[in-house]
Amino acid sequence: MKGNSLKEISLKHLFKKENALFITIITILILIIYVLLTISNLVVDYYYSMNRYNYLSRTLIVEKGDKSEKDLDDISNINHVVENVSNKYYNEFFAPILERDEGQVAIGAIINNNDLKIVKGRNPENLNEIVIPVKFCPYNEFDMQKDKFINGNKLIGTTFTIKSDKSVNYNLDHDDPKYLEMMNNREIVTLTIVGTYDSTANLVEADTAFATMETIDNLKSPYHGGHGITDSEGNSTFYNDEYVDRMIRVDSYKNLDYVKNELTKQGFYYWEVMGIDLIEFLTILLVPLVVSIILLIVAFVLIKNFIKKKLNNRHTTLGLLKAIGYTNKDIKKLEFTENIIITLFCTFLAFIIYFIVYLIVTKNFLAMFDYYSFVVKIPILLIIILIIFMIIFIKIINNKVTNNILKQNVLQLIKED
Repeated sequence: MKGNSLKEISLKHLFKKENALFITIITILILIIYVLLTISNLVVDYYYSMNRYNYLSRTLIVEKGDKSEKDLDDISNINHVVENVSNKYYNEFFAPILERDEGQVAIGAIINNNDLKIVKGRNPENLNEIVIPVKFCPYNEFDMQKDKFINGNKLIGTTFTIKSDKSVNYNLDHDDPKYLEMMNNREIVTLTIVGTYDSTANLVEADTAFATMETIDNLKSPYHGGHGITDSEGNSTFYNDEYVDRMIRVDSYKNLDYVKNELTKQGFYYWEVMGIDLIEFLTILLVPLVVSIILLIVAFVLIKNFIKKKLNNRHTTLGLLKAIGYTNKDIKKLEFTENIIITLFCTFLAFIIYFIVYLIVTKNFLAMFDYYSFVVKIPILLIIILIIFMIIFIKIINNKVTNNILKQNVLQLIKED
């Protein structure tokens, strides 16, 4: 009898007016906490994902300086250095797609086939073959919208054309008619899409295609720029700047410091291709995290006060329950059941609202994250931990307050109301 009675009494109490305001306030607080936990999780996930998955986080550009080519080649002998190539293959080759009025593509060099996770088709093997992201967005980040993403799998086997810079040199003034003629007469190259890759596996932009280094040689100028010198008489002479530095990649981000120390010992100057400032990362993380903690404390205080006030107003009810044979354990279980149902209802209601907002925001307002191939995840683990802490807290407060009240005998409890 008692088992069913406990459930019936708990459910009956749920619909009392005293619970309505509490449910509203706690639901709003938990909803805000969910959002702040998502932001905190986003910051942490982005930081560690970039370091772990993006190959640029373990890439260094080593300056030639006064070193010989042999010195540069010997960098390959440093432990954990897995690639040592010309810095020509560092920057992507950006080019407008001639078939599209606004479209562009960035073509990176495949230094190691393991850098890409092929989804459909195959890796490029021949000249002018490329792979594109599954979610392909051939537009720059300032002109990017959700409706501009294309299913890359449907483009396998198709072609598009761009202009090659292979014949471009920089020993001419940009205002020189010969320079303009050279740019206008650049070779048109037809690129064939032979596969798609998962851009979220290495967190590269959605406009980035990849090709063999031979294809990059066929697209890029052998010079990365030029410089001019003007003499005392005002005559200017322009020179081409060749690629002389090296791009090296380390096998793992955790070994990057070791390689950097070895390069320093050998007298090399280098710079990191991509670095996330730890102080900036912690600053961005701490703001939502601190606010979450403050709101969590407020929620716990409200839950505590709600339980205390509700139980203090139920002395007669608790006394009657004792009078008809309910033990202290039964009564504590009854009150805990009611409080935990209310709290779980608040967390569930808050999650439903949160999930709806999450879908709307990620679908309509976070296209930039899609462009950078980063998935904004729901922090399920953090939410579960939050709920567990709330259940434990409610259990402790419920037992403590109920024990204090039930120390009185039945007559005292009934008279107090």
